[in-house]
Amino acid sequence: MLLNAVLRAPMDFTERNPLGRIMNRFTSDTAILDEQIGQIIGSALTSALMLLSIFGVSITVSRWILPMSIPMLLLCAYSANQFLRVARKLKHLDNISRSPVLEGFCSTMDGLPTIRSMLLQERYTTKFATLVDDNTRALLNLWLINSWFGCRMALIGSAFVTMASLVIVSMPGTTVAMTGFALGFLIRYTDNICTFVRNFGGLELALTSTSRVIEYTKIPSENYSGGRVPPAAWPEEGRVHISNLVIRHAPHLPPALNRISFEIGPNERVGVVGRTGAGKSTLAMAFFRILEAEQGFITLDGIDIADVALQQLRQRLSIITQDPHLFPGTVRSNLDPFDTHDDTDLLHALGRVHWPGSDDWFSEQADMVSGSGLFSDADSIVPSLHHATLIQGPSLLYQPILDGGENLSQGQRQQLSLARAIVDRSKLLILDEATSSMDPDTDASIQKSIRELSTCGFASMLVIAHRISTVMDFDKIIVLDKGVVVELGSPEDLLRLPGGYFRGLVENSKGTDE
Repeated sequence: MLLNAVLRAPMDFTERNPLGRIMNRFTSDTAILDEQIGQIIGSALTSALMLLSIFGVSITVSRWILPMSIPMLLLCAYSANQFLRVARKLKHLDNISRSPVLEGFCSTMDGLPTIRSMLLQERYTTKFATLVDDNTRALLNLWLINSWFGCRMALIGSAFVTMASLVIVSMPGTTVAMTGFALGFLIRYTDNICTFVRNFGGLELALTSTSRVIEYTKIPSENYSGGRVPPAAWPEEGRVHISNLVIRHAPHLPPALNRISFEIGPNERVGVVGRTGAGKSTLAMAFFRILEAEQGFITLDGIDIADVALQQLRQRLSIITQDPHLFPGTVRSNLDPFDTHDDTDLLHALGRVHWPGSDDWFSEQADMVSGSGLFSDADSIVPSLHHATLIQGPSLLYQPILDGGENLSQGQRQQLSLARAIVDRSKLLILDEATSSMDPDTDASIQKSIRELSTCGFASMLVIAHRISTVMDFDKIIVLDKGVVVELGSPEDLLRLPGGYFRGLVENSKGTDE
């Protein structure tokens, strides 16, 4: 239930909760739930039965032990209350101080090459040691309060056993066997009362971990159930219609998109521009229903995406984000995780995004085909590559990829994500500042590839622009400001508007370049 809830949680859940806090639920809290609670309950029940046996045997020997035991039990209850009150807070400190340790370890391991290249090992070692010390301090005080409680229980138990022994010995008619039998039970009083209270407190603290796990199992999930299953070929044209769309990041926040409306026709390239916070990335998330519409709708080829099953919707669209994530494996497993394409298609996708080494492969294939004399014109070379023997192909496709693509630069991750979108052949491609981390030369090559994507089966493209120059030759420009469409039209028309938003953005970008 915990894993299912976290995997199906909305995107903002991982943004609001640090990785260490989530990992704490899956590690220490789950370990306590699985391993400790049953043992604690069993031990507590055993201690309770032993205490009943001790009092039963003692009262059988002498009834005076019953009134004498009441003050002792009150003293035990007082000490136990103090112990539990402090131990509960110390356990809470232990839990909250462990999460930064896990998070710090994971983030340090992810950024280890950068830390070593900047010679910051000592700084991060000291920082991590401080986090460990904070957690150890809470554990140390927890052990100290346990020792304090054990000492108090030993004193109370020794006093009770001493007085009970004097009462039993002073009773007339008590045999030696009966006295030894009673004392054999009484000397276990201290150990059992300590065990019972500690187990009772431990059960309460363990149930805190249980409540933390249960809390995460009740995370509101994205709506995966139900929904309309669209036709197999949907979307066919990539026609988009947005009407009065209102989206908020949270119910108490103002709208990130406020009643926006526009259309994208088949085979249109539409650029979305605007200043930071204008709502550009929110618009991209709306297509994938990462943020559900509060009002209005988005239709794709005449079908409202709100009526489509969420998994089906996300499988039919492609997005390239500003910070793409890759999975551990190879270039091939990231391009084609379900192994539905052959190597030639994947290599062509890598060539279109100018992946390092792919240009050499293309030139070698072209030379081989042209040298064979089978084709006389250059236009016949590219189709013939499907039938050519692969040279260097496996070495390109089976390059290792580490978790998150940490062995690649940010630009290479975006190149690989764009190649994956080309392989998927979606009819609507959304680029959310997809070339923002690339150098100018690679960016120019990628922009050329984006302009040629119509030959790859893409019908429409919605490009959130990081550089204004990337959308200057697009069919339509949408200018957003504070969640509202302030300008809409072709780049030429918008540049003619005196004092227009788009014109101002272009002039500012030119000034920055200069």
